[in-house]
Amino acid sequence: MRQMLRRKYTRERLAREQNVTFQHTNSAREQSQQACQ
Repeated sequence: MRQMLRRKYTRERLAREQNVTFQHTNSAREQSQQACQ
């Protein structure tokens, strides 16, 4: 039971980290597009 909770917590943390990195790359891409314009 505790292992399942830990796995779920790890999955949520991984998803949150991926979301943060995705937002970071997204903002960087927008800045590069603005620089091109």
